[in-house]
Amino acid sequence: MNNYMWATEAFNHASEVYPEESCGLIINKNGKDIYWKCKNISKAYKEKSFVIDPLDYAAGEDQGEVLAIVHSHPD
Repeated sequence: MNNYMWATEAFNHASEVYPEESCGLIINKNGKDIYWKCKNISKAYKEKSFVIDPLDYAAGEDQGEVLAIVHSHPD
């Protein structure tokens, strides 16, 4: 990963959904690494687990190469 600007976006996303676990993707889009916000569709214990919405994952793949999955550990 060639930069860490995505980390700020990932942190902001985690703050937005707290106390639930956030999830997203690091995507290389045109040579730049970006954070792609995804919905956590876990049916239970969203504070301790995550399931990435497959539509969000697919939309992220359409933007560029998926490099990594990111999730928070709220507490």
